[in-house]
Order: sequence, then C-alpha cells, then structure tokens
Amino acid sequence: MKHCHNYGEDKPANQQVFAFRCPQPFAFQYPPAKHKVVRNLHRSLCILICFFATSFRIGEAAVPGPVIGNMNPTGLMGKSVDLESMPQGVYSIQETHLTGPGITKFRQELAWRKSQYHLCHGAPAPPKNGSLRTIGGRHTGVGYLSSYPCRSISHCWSPEDFQTGRCLAAAALSSIDG
Repeated sequence: MKHCHNYGEDKPANQQVFAFRCPQPFAFQYPPAKHKVVRNLHRSLCILICFFATSFRIGEAAVPGPVIGNMNPTGLMGKSVDLESMPQGVYSIQETHLTGPGITKFRQELAWRKSQYHLCHGAPAPPKNGSLRTIGGRHTGVGYLSSYPCRSISHCWSPEDFQTGRCLAAAALSSIDG
C-alpha cells in the first residue's frame, strides 16, 4: 500500500514539483468500538481503581491522627449517650447551656457512664431563672470534650469577656501509635 506520492506525476517532466503529500488520516482505520466492550472495560477500570484506593494507605493516611471536630448540641445535659458513639478525638462545643452546678452534674454523668471523654469547660452559663438549683443555663457556654488529657491554658481575655461564656483556650495531649 502506497501512502505518499509525488505531486506533479501527471505533469510533464519540466513542470514536476517534488513535494510529497500524505493522505489524511495516515493511520489505519479501526472499526468502531462496541458499546459492550467499552462498558466492560470501564467497569473493570473502576473496580481496579476502587480496590487500590481502599487497599493502600500512603504517608499520614497510613497512621491517621486524632479526630478534631466541632459541635453545637444546643445543651449538653443528658447527651452523654450520644457522645459515646463518636470516635476518639477532641471536640469543641458551643452553647453547652451548663451553669456551675450543670458542669458538675455533666462531669458526674460522664463518670457514671465510664466515658472515654473529659470535659474542659469555660465560664459557666448564667442560669435561666433566679433559682440556685438551676442546672440549665442561657444559650451560651463553650467547652472541649476530649478523649485525651485536656486542660485550660492561660489567655489574655478580660474577666468580663471570659464571663460571657463565649471564649476558652485549652490544650489536649494525644499520642499517635504507629
């Protein structure tokens, strides 16, 4: 099969041009792919990619660190059952609604359930009413719930800002086994 030919072969010798012209396309023509073959190939490639993506962990993913999360449970009292289903980690909490007695009672609730979590709480929320026995407070209060040792650290907020129950600085110590 001849792919290229000389321009001007049909012209007299004195007018011949020596340029080559290649027909388009130069490659051989393949028959169109069958839909079933393409679908099976696509399915096989997807299965292989999923297998290798879930089988091998590289770098930091091979030794994942602790879970770090954020939550707004709209009040913590009585929710230790729900907290037990969460993975180990450090969680920041907003709107705990816990007054001074509420913080004590929630810590007792965690201890009673033999929970893996420790509570590090900011300033207590002001009570909803004037009763001294009120454990539910206003819509404020922040804290850290950690399955690792956790404690408050020094801060530079004014006492008035800290008493709003909207700020807390804490540190948690975790170890990564690997």
